[in-house]
Amino acid sequence: MENQESKSKPERAEQPSGEGVVVQLLVGRLRDFAAQYAASNPPAYLQISGQEAAKLIDWLDTAIEELEDMVAQNCTMSDRTLDSCALSSHADAMHFLADMGKLVITAEAGRRVIGKWPDVSLPNA
Repeated sequence: MENQESKSKPERAEQPSGEGVVVQLLVGRLRDFAAQYAASNPPAYLQISGQEAAKLIDWLDTAIEELEDMVAQNCTMSDRTLDSCALSSHADAMHFLADMGKLVITAEAGRRVIGKWPDVSLPNA
């Protein structure tokens, strides 16, 4: 009986916690959106209306701004450099923002990424 009860209960997905929660949630939301959109329009999911495209662009802009805020809050050091502190989620977020032209990576080794915002002049840089 006990074995049947444990099988009938739906498993709960683990919720992200600690560092990188924002990154995990944003990536998850992007994947969910893409999967839902592709499933609802399988043959022509890239053909979207102007209104749908505008909504998607607004949503992505908001997600990128939130990612910038997360990096600013968690990676800014006292000398105004950005440091991932060897946390993979921070390093991934910094690489994504660098690809978008939002920050400049000045050094990296593995998960450790050092960077700066493009409009910030750093001492000794």
